[in-house]
Amino acid sequence: MLPEFYETNLKRELGRAEYLLLKILINLLQSIKTVSLEALATALPIPILFESRRKKIQRFLSLNYINVEEIWFPIIKSWLEIYFPLNEVIYVVIDRTNWGRINLLMISVVWDKRSIPIYFKLLDKLGSSNFDEQEAVFKKGIGSISRGSSYSSSQDKPKGRKEDFSRIIVLKDGIFLS
Repeated sequence: MLPEFYETNLKRELGRAEYLLLKILINLLQSIKTVSLEALATALPIPILFESRRKKIQRFLSLNYINVEEIWFPIIKSWLEIYFPLNEVIYVVIDRTNWGRINLLMISVVWDKRSIPIYFKLLDKLGSSNFDEQEAVFKKGIGSISRGSSYSSSQDKPKGRKEDFSRIIVLKDGIFLS
């Protein structure tokens, strides 16, 4: 069900019981198509009381090592290594959207005419993001998945053969990361 590189990273980061619970929760999300703690607890196939299933899911989701940096970034790094050759340009986009009172700033990699999220930040305000917020999100997201140095403009891009760079990431405003 999950790609092999997902499973490899998840098995490395999670214990056996946590990994199995995650796989069950992913299957449930795909089958019931509802992101609700109560719906997941109702459908969770563990022979314990409903309230115990709900608390089990809550405890699992609140584990401090289940976070973007420790779970998602290694998966994204593996995905980039598998699907993007070392010298291929990677296009990165930034998007801000809001759902009601939730304001989300997200960075994504463009792949196969789709945008794959790599990092996001919930903004604590309504309305547009400013440059400082966008820069902080880029540094956090791109910095954790790229190798090498970052360059602030195309003039700062190092000279030399293309083979000298492990990965080149192109952002809209001429910012290059490798």
